[in-house]
Amino acid sequence: MYKEMKVSAIIVAAGNSTRMGEIEKSKIFLEVKDNSIIEHTLNAFEVVEEIDEIIVVIREEDEEMFREAIDLSKSSKIIKIVYGGDTREESTWNGLCEIDEESDIIVTHDGARPFINSDIIRNVIYNVVENKAVITAVPVKDTIKIVEQGRNVKYTPKRSTLYSAQTPQAFMSDILLKSYELFKGEQFEVTDDASIVEKAGYKVQMIMGDYKNIKITTVEDVLIGKTFLGEIE
Repeated sequence: MYKEMKVSAIIVAAGNSTRMGEIEKSKIFLEVKDNSIIEHTLNAFEVVEEIDEIIVVIREEDEEMFREAIDLSKSSKIIKIVYGGDTREESTWNGLCEIDEESDIIVTHDGARPFINSDIIRNVIYNVVENKAVITAVPVKDTIKIVEQGRNVKYTPKRSTLYSAQTPQAFMSDILLKSYELFKGEQFEVTDDASIVEKAGYKVQMIMGDYKNIKITTVEDVLIGKTFLGEIE
C-alpha cells in the first residue's frame, strides 16, 4: 500500500530558457501572481503529505538566486539541491543519484509546470503502485501532421490516439533506476522520463492530466499563466 512506502519527488528545473528569448534570469524565477514559477511548483508538492523528500535539480549558477527565492527552513519536506547536466536525461540522473536509498516511488516533474494541482500528484502516486509506471497526459486538440525534410507532409495520424504527455510522472524506484542505468551515456533524445522507461521495455500507464498544466516555455506561456491566476483579465 502506498501509505507504507517512501516517496521521492524530483523537480527538474535546469533548463537554459533559450526559447524565452533574452531574459536576465532563468525562467523559473519569473513571477506569476506574486510568486516565482519555481515557488508555485514547489508549493504544489509541499502540501502533498505522501511525499517525503523533494530533490530540486537546477543550474549551478542559479543556486544563489534559488536560495534567495525559497526559504528551505520553512519546508516540511527534506529538500535537496542538485546541479543539472547538459540534457534532460543527465539532469534527471543527477537527481536520481541523490534520492533516499529506501525510496519506493519516484515522482518526476518539470519545474516549469507551475500550475499542477496536488490532486493530480496524489493520483499518480496512487496509480503507480498497481501500474509501476504512470504518466499524465491530455488528448491533443489539433490535427497532427508528420512532416519530412522539406516540410512535405508524410501522413496524418489518427487524432483520437494522440495525447500530449505532461508531468508529473511516477515510477516504482527500481524501474526508473534500472531504465536510466541501462541507457546511461547513450546519445538519443529524451524529453520525458517515460521515454527511457518505455525504451527499457516497461509498460507505461496513462492517466488524465489537466490542460492548465502547461509548461512555461515562451513569453506567451507566462501571459497564459497570469490569465489562469487572474492576474490578467
